Amino acid sequence: MDRPLTTSGGGGGGGGIAGSLTQFSNCMAVNMIGVKYNIVETLTRHRKLNLQVMPKRAGDTAVITGGSRGIGAEVVKQLMILDMHVIIGCRKEAAGVKLIDKLRKEGIQSGSAEVLLLDLNSFESVRQFSQNLLDRNIPINILINNAGIMFVPKITTVDGFESHFQTNYLSHFLLTNLLMPLLVNGGSPYRVSRVINVSSVANFGGKINFDDLNMDKHYDKYMAYMSTKLMQVVSSKDLNARLKADGKPVRVYSVHPGVIYTELYSNLWYLQPIGCIVKKMFKNAEQGADGIVFVATSPEVGENDGGEFFMNCRKTVPNPKARDPSVQQKLWSASQTLVGLKSFVHNDTIEIVTMT
Repeated sequence: MDRPLTTSGGGGGGGGIAGSLTQFSNCMAVNMIGVKYNIVETLTRHRKLNLQVMPKRAGDTAVITGGSRGIGAEVVKQLMILDMHVIIGCRKEAAGVKLIDKLRKEGIQSGSAEVLLLDLNSFESVRQFSQNLLDRNIPINILINNAGIMFVPKITTVDGFESHFQTNYLSHFLLTNLLMPLLVNGGSPYRVSRVINVSSVANFGGKINFDDLNMDKHYDKYMAYMSTKLMQVVSSKDLNARLKADGKPVRVYSVHPGVIYTELYSNLWYLQPIGCIVKKMFKNAEQGADGIVFVATSPEVGENDGGEFFMNCRKTVPNPKARDPSVQQKLWSASQTLVGLKSFVHNDTIEIVTMT
């Protein structure tokens, strides 16, 4: 399944001096957003999730992408403590198995977990992963779209898309739609299933250029990241409204886990010399997981909170573009076309038709 990707090299994709200035401006923008919210998080008490008083979820199933390391690994740990069955979708199955072994050695005996191959750089892999679960007819109570990349050079996936666009957004859009029948089966009028899109405060700097969604005309790694984080928030609000209008027991939320020093920051060369200092200033992976698991499982989060953007376990107003119905509709239509999927929502069932 691991097929080669095409790397264009460098951080830009043309544009000369003007393009370089734009990229510098976007670099400054995303860093200023990070500094702003790092200060906010430093001055705001972190809401620690008390798993001991949370309702146990024995018999429930959660699916998470990229759950073998970083924040995702901490999310898996917390969900297992809540006695859930966790399905980890990741590119390196051995890494997921290693994590499960590690958690058992740490003394976590509750819950269960399994690992399935999932490469978000490939729609074929997303479809195979989804079909595996559909064939097993496993009701899904929680889907956490966690995997992502940040600030990488221009890479074209096997499907022909810029890697931020496909990994962070398009493949998760496809995955969520393909798994929707199982999410519907996992929900009820008394407790809806939840889809969690792990976004970022970087969405505040994002712009969606519908004339160049794939950044073929000009590539900017900073805007590539910010725009896909915005797409996640837009898509969360839009899909949630569609499901609510159709009476489906599924709600969609977006979450900023915190400004957290993970491997994603390895692409920022200017932070490496002060990495030890930065790590102390930022939240850690466990704290990032707290916010995600809170929105995924807490009774304090209701179905009427669907479509909302959360930060530190609190609803927060996102980028105004996320609340624009015209932007939501255009992104929905474009996304369906690009992933080759058409969704028919009926009164009683959701039928997913794959278009070749």
